[in-house]
Amino acid sequence: MKNKKHQKKEEGESSELKQKVEDDQGAVKEQNTPTSTGLSMSLEEVFDPGEWFDVGYTDRPFEELVLIANEIAPFKPVRIVKYWTWFDIQCGEKAIQRYAAEGFQPIMLKADEILYDSTQPESIGHWVRTSLLLKFHSPGAFETRNRIYMMIDPGRRKSVSPAFIASLY
Repeated sequence: MKNKKHQKKEEGESSELKQKVEDDQGAVKEQNTPTSTGLSMSLEEVFDPGEWFDVGYTDRPFEELVLIANEIAPFKPVRIVKYWTWFDIQCGEKAIQRYAAEGFQPIMLKADEILYDSTQPESIGHWVRTSLLLKFHSPGAFETRNRIYMMIDPGRRKSVSPAFIASLY
């Protein structure tokens, strides 16, 4: 049986710990609140898988996809990817104008599995985050400055902050 002095000390420590946890949760909440600078991200942004996005090639052999990619962008390396998410990057008007001036859109693709790579076969089975979108060719060819990604099956689409994109490495 504990004496009263020891029990009071534990209750005090317990309430201090409870207050610290509440303070920490408040701090985390403040840190994860989206701001106009786009330099933070919310927990929802991190864990939300996004909405289904019904673009992508289905029931096509890799050889045919490579031929399609070569017609779209001759001489660009080709990757065929699956389990992908299309990220619309939420940025300011200045950034959008800067990207547009360079021919890009504030959109990136993350694929959880590379199924084929024309120049780096060792990357097969790995994940990839692309650079910015140069042009999308329906139904599922995502062209960047240096490569074309052939998207297999439907994937996900979500709006994200620049901080979220930066966290993908």
